[in-house]
Amino acid sequence: MTVSLSGRTVLIVEDEYLIATDLAYALEGADAIILGPAPTAAAARALIERTRPDAAVLDIALHGETVFDLADDLQSLGIPFLFATGIGPATVPPEFSHVLRCEKPVPTEKIVQALERVHDQRLSDRSPDLHENATKSRPELE
Repeated sequence: MTVSLSGRTVLIVEDEYLIATDLAYALEGADAIILGPAPTAAAARALIERTRPDAAVLDIALHGETVFDLADDLQSLGIPFLFATGIGPATVPPEFSHVLRCEKPVPTEKIVQALERVHDQRLSDRSPDLHENATKSRPELE
């Protein structure tokens, strides 16, 4: 069963303007509602305070900072997310090693498909914490 992103609010956390706008355009094509893009974790938190997203796409490295604290916040809130990043898996802390990671460069369509899978998994688990229940199959997308 594939659940559409139609009507779902997706937070984009990406500091590269062209990548962020391409991803926003692709997600809009899937009828998602875009929150952001946020170029920093602080900007993302400000957006989340106003509008709770249904899912998120996170670049790991943002202007010299990482998003792992933000990822921890999203996980605590039960908001499913994936990483879309050029950062290798060795940089990802163990508590996020099971989170789906799309390695850049990656076509935006693949990120949309991966986000649909993450969102599907969240709905099928009926659990507030996607990441603990979805460790069985977390392949990287390249």
